[in-house]
Amino acid sequence: MDIYGMPGHLIRRLQQQSTQVFAARMREAGFDITPVQFAAMDALAARPGIDQATLAQLIAYDRATIGGVVDRLEGKGWSSARSARLTAAPARCG
Repeated sequence: MDIYGMPGHLIRRLQQQSTQVFAARMREAGFDITPVQFAAMDALAARPGIDQATLAQLIAYDRATIGGVVDRLEGKGWSSARSARLTAAPARCG
C-alpha cells in the first residue's frame, strides 16, 4: 500500500501546508492569530451577537472546545463576550 498516493494522505498534507502558509502570512502582517481564530473572527464580524454554540456550528468546530478559542480571542482583545453573546472587538477589526 502506497500511502503517498492515497487521497486522505494528500488532503491532510495539503491542509498542513495551507496552515503553514496562513501562519507565515499572518506573522508577516503582524497578527498573532490561528486559522480557527480567524474563522471565528470572520463569523463574528458577519454575525455579531451570536452565542458560542452558533459560532461553533458556523465554523464547524466542536462545541466543547469553542470556549477556549473564544477565551484566547478575548485575551488578545479581538472579541468581547457580554451575556454569552459574542462580538468582534471594533478596534481590532478593520
